[in-house]
Amino acid sequence: DRPGNKEGDKEEPVFPPIVTGSGGPDDFGHMWIDSDEPGGPAYNWIDISGNGTEVAPGEDGYVGPINIGFDFPFYDNSYSSIYICSNGFLSFGSGSGDYTNDPIPSSAAPNNIIAMYWDDLSPQYGSVYYYRDTLNDRFIVSFDDVENWNYGGSLTFEAILDPSGQILFQYEVMDPGSDNLYENTIGIEDATGTDGLQVVYNSVYVHSYLAVRLSTPVRWLYSDIHSGVLEAGEDTVAVITFDATELDQGIYNGAIEITSNSPGESFISIPVTFTVGEEVCPYVPGDCDHNGIPLELGDVVAMIGMYRGTIGPDYTCSCPPHGDDFAPEADPNGNCVAFELGDVVAEISAYRGLGSASGCQDCPGSRRLAPFNNKNSGFAPVLKTKVKIGKGSVAK
Repeated sequence: DRPGNKEGDKEEPVFPPIVTGSGGPDDFGHMWIDSDEPGGPAYNWIDISGNGTEVAPGEDGYVGPINIGFDFPFYDNSYSSIYICSNGFLSFGSGSGDYTNDPIPSSAAPNNIIAMYWDDLSPQYGSVYYYRDTLNDRFIVSFDDVENWNYGGSLTFEAILDPSGQILFQYEVMDPGSDNLYENTIGIEDATGTDGLQVVYNSVYVHSYLAVRLSTPVRWLYSDIHSGVLEAGEDTVAVITFDATELDQGIYNGAIEITSNSPGESFISIPVTFTVGEEVCPYVPGDCDHNGIPLELGDVVAMIGMYRGTIGPDYTCSCPPHGDDFAPEADPNGNCVAFELGDVVAEISAYRGLGSASGCQDCPGSRRLAPFNNKNSGFAPVLKTKVKIGKGSVAK
C-alpha cells in the first residue's frame, strides 16, 4: 500500500504529450535533443551500483554538498560541488526536498537545478548512487529502482555531467506503476529562476531506454575584462576574442554589450558577425617561417630567403587550382602566386605595421574563417581585436 497525496498538494495541469525530440535554446543558449531524434545521443546505460557511493537523501530530503571532482560550468557560474535531492533533481549552492514539480523556468524555489525526473519520489524504496568517473572525466548520479510516492512503480534514471557543461539524462526501466509518467519536470534552470531549458512539464514524454542530451552553447565571443572603474577622461582597452575552434561552418551573430554610469550612454551594443568557412590549408597569413606567430622578424627573413631561392618553404599544401605543393605562407600579398617580389614587400610592410598580410583566397588559412584584426587580414582559428572603453565610465 502506498500513502495518498501529501497534505497541501496542489492540483497541477496536465498537458498534451510531447511529440518533438529536441528543443531550445533558452536565453543562455542551451539546446536539448533525445535518442529518438536523428542526430541525438545514443542510449548507453552506465551502471554505477557496483562502484558508486550510495547515499540516503530520505523522504523529501537531500544530501550534499558532494564534490564533483571538477568545476562544472552552469549558466553564468561554475560549481565544484552538488546536492542530490530526493525528488529526482540536483541542485547547486543549496539542497532542497521540494516534492511539487514546477515548470521551467520559475522564480519559485528551488532554482539552480538539474531536473532529471522531478516528481514526488520515495528513494528509500530503492537506491541512490553517485560516482566520480575519473577515467572518463565525468560525474554520475543514479536513481535505481525508486518508487513514486503516489503511484508506486519502479523508476531508474541517471544524470551524467562532464567538464564541458554537457549533461546527459538516461532512463533505464521506467515502470510507472499506476501513473503514466506524465507528472514530472525534466530540464535545467539558472540560479534566479528567470532562465531555463524545459524538456517536459506534466506531459507524456519519457520512456524506458531513452537518452536526452542538454548541450551548452559554444562560446565563440568573449572579452578579457568584465568590469572596471575609470576616472573621468580615462579609457581602457578590452581584447575581444573570436574563437571558431568548436564552430561548424556558417554565419554567427552576436553583440558586445557595454553598460556604464555614463549619462546618455548607459548601454551600448556593438553588433558582431562571425563567418566560419571550410578548411583548405591550415596556415596563418604572414607566418612565413610557419611557427604559428605571424609578422615576426623571422618571417621577414624567411620570406626574403624564399624569394631569393636560398631556402624552401616550411609548409606546403594542396590548393587547387595552384597545385599540390603550393606554399601559402610565401604569398603574403594574397594574389595566389608565391615567392614574388610583391610578397617580400607585403611581408615587410605588414611587419612594420604599414600594410597587411593576406592569404590566397583559393586556400584560406583554416576551417574557421574570419578576418584578422586591424594589423592583419586573412583567416585564422582564433582572432583577437580591441575595443576602447572609457571617458569616465564603469564598464562591464
